[in-house]
Amino acid sequence: MSSLEENSDNAKLRRTLVEGERVAAEAVWQAEMDDARSKYETSFRVQWLSHQLVDLREAKDALGFVTNARRQLAFPDEDRKWLDWVEHYANEIDPLQKSLAPPQTPEPRTEDLVPFLKVHSPIRPLNE
Repeated sequence: MSSLEENSDNAKLRRTLVEGERVAAEAVWQAEMDDARSKYETSFRVQWLSHQLVDLREAKDALGFVTNARRQLAFPDEDRKWLDWVEHYANEIDPLQKSLAPPQTPEPRTEDLVPFLKVHSPIRPLNE
């Protein structure tokens, strides 16, 4: 084998190794991005649940307030109107009075994924 052929074979081998490393790096990056998207979705759902729990407690407290206040024998019309409003508000915010499932998770922006990444940038590596 001539030295020219040997150099050509070595160059091909180097290109093959570099391409293999690039493909492997791309696969690792993609796996981390998939994991970050999954964690982003979980975070979105946990925030949705937290808001539902806060609204549920507030609705229950407001309805309890109305129930206790209405046990009084008499109170002015302005108080009655206020209690009607509070009851209406409590029913509006009560998550059990509406669809419980969260809306579809929004497509994360690049910066939304950063907190969930361990090593890589959310920007796809360049193909060199």
